[in-house]
Amino acid sequence: KSLTPEERFRGTFLPTHTDLNGRDYVVFQSFTTGDVATFQLYSKYSDDGGNTWSAPVFITDFFDPLDGFGENPFQYDNQRPNLGIVNNQLNLTWERSAAGQPSQIFHMLLDRNGGRRGEGEQISRGNRSCEKPQVFGFNNDTYLLWFDNRAGDYHVVLSKSDGLFWDDLDMTVLMRGNSTFPSYINFKGDLYLFWENEK
Repeated sequence: KSLTPEERFRGTFLPTHTDLNGRDYVVFQSFTTGDVATFQLYSKYSDDGGNTWSAPVFITDFFDPLDGFGENPFQYDNQRPNLGIVNNQLNLTWERSAAGQPSQIFHMLLDRNGGRRGEGEQISRGNRSCEKPQVFGFNNDTYLLWFDNRAGDYHVVLSKSDGLFWDDLDMTVLMRGNSTFPSYINFKGDLYLFWENEK
């Protein structure tokens, strides 16, 4: 059964799923065309185990008035969403870029109906290209995990929120070569990270 039977969703990709308090949530990227062809993110939820789904909610309908790309959210690409539950809150992270600029990591909280709570927060900065973010909780703290080319080669980055700011830690700073596609496991109270490395 299609999650996106709507006519406008002809090209949808990379869905991410989680559940919270008996409700299933899915966020997906959809290819949109207009003055500029970009990927945008939408959310849906289900209260009956996926038999029926809510109307889609457009959640990347915001822009940065200071970045010089105008007041049009369709000037931005939004890709590779990832949902996670931290402290009973619905968290979303994804890659976002504007007009061919390097992709950056963004984070936001979603409400019970899958709508955004405020605008997305940009986590990474600069000319590095940041890819494949994940959001998760550990010891009641919110973490983001991704990889980027901050040092030329790709490095694995773990970022922790203190409620106001994010503190980045380069997990592979002492490792040669490209380190990519990290993953994590919370096992018996300890956090373990895994990734690929190509020297």
